[in-house]
Amino acid sequence: MKLKWAFNSATVMHLGWDEEFAFWKKYKWKAVEVWFDKVRACLDEGRTCADLGRQMHDAGIEPIGVAPAVVWAPAAAKAEPVRLASEKLELWDIMGRPQPSREFTPNGTPAYVLGQDVTDEAFEAALKTQE
Repeated sequence: MKLKWAFNSATVMHLGWDEEFAFWKKYKWKAVEVWFDKVRACLDEGRTCADLGRQMHDAGIEPIGVAPAVVWAPAAAKAEPVRLASEKLELWDIMGRPQPSREFTPNGTPAYVLGQDVTDEAFEAALKTQE
């Protein structure tokens, strides 16, 4: 089996989409795991996912996945437990391992929350802080 390499967008979090895209092209990356926050920033600017996908396609770059949402809080922040209120969401740890828990407390270490076929609004509503 021949393995293929893909660039993980999280390694250059300080770059915006356009700067990172130039980086992919410069170093001839053919596959990229894009970061949700960067896509979201583009959407907030009025771009569409179709625009971003077309840009990648035209450059010969394949999006192999989206690092969905990373839920975290600075270590100095007050710890607030979060409950996943939808069965469509899964909790994964920083190493990308699925976790059986439906609750977690962000505390300076990111936790990955994954979901398929979930709108932004449903995703946000499914993350419930304990009150």
